[in-house]
Amino acid sequence: MKVFKEKNKKSPMIDNLIKRLESEKIDDYDIVDSIPFDSIGISCTLENTEVYIPRSLDYTRYDINDYIRSLSSSVRTNVNLERNIYIISISGKLTEAQYYKLVKFIISCDDFCSIIDNTI
Repeated sequence: MKVFKEKNKKSPMIDNLIKRLESEKIDDYDIVDSIPFDSIGISCTLENTEVYIPRSLDYTRYDINDYIRSLSSSVRTNVNLERNIYIISISGKLTEAQYYKLVKFIISCDDFCSIIDNTI
């Protein structure tokens, strides 16, 4: 018997994040299925999270990279430029609270954040 993953079903982590953002009346985010080329995006995983920054917003990558490193001493970052998008790869695992803080910081930097969920 094969069990298929139900489409359009968000992970509990994303549901918790949405509830926390809505409780603070923050609506400057969107959940998308691909990497955006006009706004900062973040993958929706707590382990090996990636932040995608368009080259036009490259000045924010330093602030975001420094902020990620300040969240925890156990995470490391690596920045690569691929196809006009800077990718900040975070090695290690973030907690839900750290992920929430990072999303809020991205929104404060760019006034918008795209959360990339490949399951939608």
